[in-house]
Amino acid sequence: MLPARIVLYGPESTGKTTLARHLAAVFGSIWAPEYARFYLEQQNRLTGRFAQGVVSTLADLEPMAVGQAALEDALAAQLPPGVDWLFLDTNLLTNWVYARYYFGEAPAWLPAEIARRGYDFYLLLHPDVPWQPDGQRDRPEARQALFDLFKAELMATSRPFVEVSGGYPARTAQAETAVRHFLAHR
Repeated sequence: MLPARIVLYGPESTGKTTLARHLAAVFGSIWAPEYARFYLEQQNRLTGRFAQGVVSTLADLEPMAVGQAALEDALAAQLPPGVDWLFLDTNLLTNWVYARYYFGEAPAWLPAEIARRGYDFYLLLHPDVPWQPDGQRDRPEARQALFDLFKAELMATSRPFVEVSGGYPARTAQAETAVRHFLAHR
């Protein structure tokens, strides 16, 4: 049986990584970081091609999605005994939304793989916290529009989700409550 995959989901700079790390600690599990960050850091280090502000290219979509799936699977295999849930800082649905937003297309195999992976529950984070630049984030003005795209994708595919908003203490409390409810009713 695959572990339940709980996804921190939404536009950039909304606290997904911080919250994923926190939830994994609170619920005795592990979390999978965003593979695209690692991939883009490697590309910058190896080629220097992002020095002029280009965050990613169409050619990056495939290796970022493949890497994300492999990372999720590797970490799911390392769950502690008795724990059958994993927190994801992002997932392939995030890759899908960003690919279509930035490039107007995505790898053709991605929708079937998203469906196959069985992402179970989403915490959709509002962009109502300050944007923090980090060298990879590039659209502070687009966070609300991206939030709307992320939400529309969840609704169009009938995926279970809870919206999380407010400052970090409020987000943490909302997320913990939502996860407790999800785990108790699965």
